[in-house]
Parts: sequence; C-alpha cells; structure tokens
Amino acid sequence: MRIHHGVRAALLVAAAACTTAEGKSIESLEKVPVVGLEGLFQKVDSVMLVTPAEEAIGMASGVVVLPGSIIVSDVTRGSLKVFNRQGRLLRTIGKPGDGPGEFRMPIGMFQNDRGHVVVFDLRRSVLSTWDTTGALLGERVMPGTWDGLTDLPGTDHVLMVGARVRKGHEAGASGEQMALHDVDSSGAITTSYHSFKWPGDPLQSTFTHYFATTVGDRLVTGAFASNRVFFVNRHTGEETSALIGGPWYRTPRWSKQPPGQSAGQRVDLWARQQVLMLHLFSIDDGRFLAQFRSYTQDGEEEYRYVLADTAGVSLVSTAPTPLRILSVVGNTAYGVVTTAEGDVALETIKLMLPARPASASVTARSGPAQP
Repeated sequence: MRIHHGVRAALLVAAAACTTAEGKSIESLEKVPVVGLEGLFQKVDSVMLVTPAEEAIGMASGVVVLPGSIIVSDVTRGSLKVFNRQGRLLRTIGKPGDGPGEFRMPIGMFQNDRGHVVVFDLRRSVLSTWDTTGALLGERVMPGTWDGLTDLPGTDHVLMVGARVRKGHEAGASGEQMALHDVDSSGAITTSYHSFKWPGDPLQSTFTHYFATTVGDRLVTGAFASNRVFFVNRHTGEETSALIGGPWYRTPRWSKQPPGQSAGQRVDLWARQQVLMLHLFSIDDGRFLAQFRSYTQDGEEEYRYVLADTAGVSLVSTAPTPLRILSVVGNTAYGVVTTAEGDVALETIKLMLPARPASASVTARSGPAQP
C-alpha cells in the first residue's frame, strides 16, 4: 500500500481555526448568487412512496433508481425497500440484525459500474453487494471506524472514509488516523489519501462526520462542522482547499451552551443552531454539489445546496428547501420530502448547469491546503 501524504492538511473546523483570513473569505461568500431551487433544478417527477404502516420508511439514507424499480435504504429500520416506479412497495430486503443480508445502520448506497447495488452498514462495518433483484452477492467486513463510502467510477473499487483498525488491535477499538482509503474488490486498501485532524472540543468531536465524492481525477472531502472542502489529486496526492457556501453560511460556534443539561440535550440544541454541511455529490468532471442543513424556528429541517467546482469556485447557492437530496447521477438528482404525517415523496429533478460569468463566480480561499 502506498500513502499519499500531499500537504497533510488538517481539517479546520475548530473555532480557533476561524482566522481573520478565513473570516474574510466567508464574508466574500456574500457575493455568491442565491436562487430558489427551481432556479438551479427543473422538476421532472414526484412519486409518493406508499407502504403499510408497519413498513413505513423511518429515515431514507440512500436511493438507487432503476428502469423498473426504486430501491431505498432505510437507516432506522435496517432494511432496503423496493418500490415500483409508481411508488408501490414491492418487497423489503433484509431486516435488523448482524447476519448475512441483515442491517444495523445502512448509510451509504450506490450502483456500481457493473450494475450491482453496493450498501455500507455503518454499525456492522460491512460492505455488501446485491443484484438488482435483491439477491445478496457477497459481504465483506471492513474493520475500523468508518463514516461512509462513495464509488470510484471506472473501477470496481470504493472510496472508504474513516479509520481502519490498527494491526494487532483487531479485537479492540484502536484505529489509525482518519483518512480516505481506496479499497479494491477483495477489501484490501490500495492507497490512502489525506489526514483528518481529531478535534478537541467535546461538541466538535460529536460532529466529526466526514464524507467525500469523486470529481474527475480529484477526491473532494469535507466535514459536518465546516464549509472548507479539500481537493486531493488521485494521481499525485497534491491537495488544495477552499471555503464554499453562500451568504447564508455562518461559522459554527462551540461555546455558550446552557448549563444543567444532559450531553444529548446540549448536542441537539447546538446542532439546531448551526448550518452543517452534510454531503457532497459529483456532477461532472469539474463540478460538484454540496448539501447543507439547518433548522427553521419551528424545528423543521431545511436544506441548501451549493454548486461549486474543483477550482474552489462557488457558482451558485439555493434558498432553503425541504428537499433532501440522496443521490445524483450525472445531472439528475433524486431526493425525498417528508410530510408532517410522515409520508415520503421521491422527487426527481434535473440540474440546469449555469454558465460561469466572472461576476457570479466567487473563489473562497482557494489555494494550497491550509496547515
């Protein structure tokens, strides 16, 4: 295995890392255009996903749309649900458990170049592969502490985000440094990129979830509690970074939490006061979509999206929307909207890629990865 050290950038998510230079960069995000969702996407279809009450979707964590069916991973109910294209439930794959074909927390799902559906179970640290009929093709255990995965187009590899178990500590919980790992079809790590800095603040430690996507020859990675993304060249390991977002972004604050509350209450209250980056989606060889979440005054989740490129340019951002995008394939995105009654609608929208006039393109602290 070879390790690309690059610049060995640390992820700057602590309050102490919000330097004057970064503050100015965040201020420059005021110039990024903000449009309604319909200004960036064109609605193609909307399908209500109909299930019996006992099969209701708890929380959709991924979706794969096939010519004749829709597969939704349910992170809270530990299963995959298969619907026809009209939204009628056909069958449920798997159940909560630790056996073959069972799930504890399926958080990542995509269709690979062979047409197979790949699912990662965060709680079991298991990567499973399924055919489109729902037959289990195989599983492999990935010992370590993982946040998720993404596909590596053109290969049968996956990109795992997290820390593998240290050699000799397979029975314990000791992990190596958090990084991006290229994992081949046998489960072996062939290449590791980037290094994430372990945070110190207790609240910040709770939100050290990292994620990544592949954009051309770049790996793009970020974390919940920052709007800084890192771009890693897959061939050379060279890294750059940029701040992305829009005028609505605000840097997370880590202090002034009310006393006399449990740790869970403090974390929940803190999270509801922040704007957190949740996910990155590849669009084409040079552009990607970043998803941010915040909460309304009524406590409802809302999402904003930023179209950016690998030069660190934020092209356009959106106003708040209840649509939570789960998957992007080319310029088509699939997301869900959950009603007050708990019903789930699958929305299909098509990205209308904008031109890049100089007046609308803002580079937010692009350049070498920050130390």
